[in-house]
Amino acid sequence: FVYAAAFAKGLYPGSMVDDSALDNRTVMIGGTTGILGEWGPENADNRYEGPITAREALAKSKNGSAVRIGTSAGLDNVSQLIHVAGVETKLRPYPSTFRGSSEIPLAELALAYTIFPNEGWRPAPPHILDRIEDKDGQIVWQAESAQSHVEVIKPEIAYEVTSCLTDALTEGTGQLAYE
Repeated sequence: FVYAAAFAKGLYPGSMVDDSALDNRTVMIGGTTGILGEWGPENADNRYEGPITAREALAKSKNGSAVRIGTSAGLDNVSQLIHVAGVETKLRPYPSTFRGSSEIPLAELALAYTIFPNEGWRPAPPHILDRIEDKDGQIVWQAESAQSHVEVIKPEIAYEVTSCLTDALTEGTGQLAYE
């Protein structure tokens, strides 16, 4: 979602981004408080690569790059995109949200992720019951009709994110699980 919001503001998968240590104070609650030091090692043998493409940053789950990209896109823009995509849960209003610090129910997150393979469109939220009828077949309660699809992002942005996520599986952090 961070990358989708940034792509909507003009960043491209081939745009160069910074992969370097990020001061913890810029990420944690309050923005300028917290324990000093770098934030967000990606793995045990973490190394920074300097300038890399946004595609590489997403595929390799580069935390510092994601926070920088999210900050550039704007916390409000990223949060708005996530909500329009189907997440109703209130997100934490801090840059750490760019790396998943807000708890989101799985059903909301799964619904929101549908915008990527669906070319930017999200289906209406699912519900268990359509209606309740009494013993004579009279409708006692009926679910409100929801708009069947909501356009969340442009199809080309959905494609760009999906393409980068595919790279994450084939050559990035998801490679071992994919094989």
